[in-house]
Amino acid sequence: MDDKKYAKSFELILHAGNAKFNYQCAVEAAKKGDEEKVKELIEEGNKDFLTAHDIQNDLIKSEMNGEGTTDLNVLFVHAQDHLTMATIYRDQANDLMNIYREISALKKRIEKLENQPE
Repeated sequence: MDDKKYAKSFELILHAGNAKFNYQCAVEAAKKGDEEKVKELIEEGNKDFLTAHDIQNDLIKSEMNGEGTTDLNVLFVHAQDHLTMATIYRDQANDLMNIYREISALKKRIEKLENQPE
């Protein structure tokens, strides 16, 4: 693997890792009911995820265009793993955030019912 592809692998790790981190933080913000922070973190996560995905696509296109192959080495496998984990966590984070929103809405309804005069 040449230096350019090593650099691309590190970029992929960086952006995929940042995306996953932002998604994790968004779930924590959702637990606290901070919808503004959730939106901000998801947007940041999506930017990094898209960058990571673009890097992966560039590597694939490069190989398909006969510009050499991407050697299968531990670093590249690690980079792909980061992107896969970010993808999985993005999907799970959306589900978890929806669950926390529902829990929050139910808590508010319960509180309202408990505060009604009998």
